[in-house]
Amino acid sequence: MTIDENTQVILSRTGYTGEKGFEVQLTSATEAEMFFHSILQNGKPFGMQPIGLGARDTLRLEKCFALASNEFMDGRTPLEAGLGWLINWNHDFVGKDALLIQKEKQYDQMTYLKCDDKGIPRQGSPVQYKGQKVGIVSSGTVSPCLNTGIAMAYVNQDYRTIGQNLEILIRGKPIKASVVKMPFVKKGEC
Repeated sequence: MTIDENTQVILSRTGYTGEKGFEVQLTSATEAEMFFHSILQNGKPFGMQPIGLGARDTLRLEKCFALASNEFMDGRTPLEAGLGWLINWNHDFVGKDALLIQKEKQYDQMTYLKCDDKGIPRQGSPVQYKGQKVGIVSSGTVSPCLNTGIAMAYVNQDYRTIGQNLEILIRGKPIKASVVKMPFVKKGEC
């Protein structure tokens, strides 16, 4: 396929799935559609098939990649999201005073849960310890690699120790889950 010389193309080695790949951006919607179909046609001998947002979401979740509309809902801070290591504290910035105050207090923090029982955790599912709510799922799905439910959740700091047994309330039923180290699926697994 030949792309019109006036169409701008951005090819980047970035990705949001934790897998090797490329992102292609074209300024012309018509050419983008033709390019997409051309890639699929040329990839047929290799079994290439398109995937949707569900597959992308599963892959990013297996790698514990945050999604803005899930992990940063309701004004969650970088400290809560486990991203405090990205903050350069050596200068002034908007919100620094609030974050310094938060560092000194108890706050829920991003935690990674692997289901021990059968169930599919979903965004908004409560996380419990002995029937008491201690957190909430921000993202959840079934991992095809692990063949079990996985979730990223904001959990009270007292219940975040690796190996801690918790429950995720799924459709009113408590499902056993354990706190695990991120990522759920390591590079080269599965």
